[in-house]
Amino acid sequence: MIYEIANPSDACTIEAEDSVLAAVSILLLSNGAYGLYDEDGRTVLPIFAYSGPERLIEWLKDHGIEDGRTDEFFAKNGQEMAKILESVAYGDFGDRKSITTLTDKMSAGDRLEALSKWNESKRSSLNDISAACIDLAKKIREETAGNG
Repeated sequence: MIYEIANPSDACTIEAEDSVLAAVSILLLSNGAYGLYDEDGRTVLPIFAYSGPERLIEWLKDHGIEDGRTDEFFAKNGQEMAKILESVAYGDFGDRKSITTLTDKMSAGDRLEALSKWNESKRSSLNDISAACIDLAKKIREETAGNG
């Protein structure tokens, strides 16, 4: 499924099979400053930047992430979360379908390179969400190597 990142900069989308993993990936990326919507406009991740920590803790609990077990969750799901972050593409849902059509049959490496070029050509903001996603994905892959 495709999700749009709610942010004050350029429109961006990510791709994920699991909405909770997509949401937690964006939560880590933005420290609660971004939200996430699915293709039907439903909120997958609310913006937590201006709310108390108890709201975030409640959201995590409601989505099966128990306090004190976040390291276990991260170890189990880190590699998939990195893949989700690497799927970032500038543009809305329609733009996403265009770039996906072009990259569908590419190898993983070629696809990442094509997405990188697409993102650089489409970004209009100084805030480079795609670069932040790729940097975070790299860190997550390093920290969870061997876990999946």
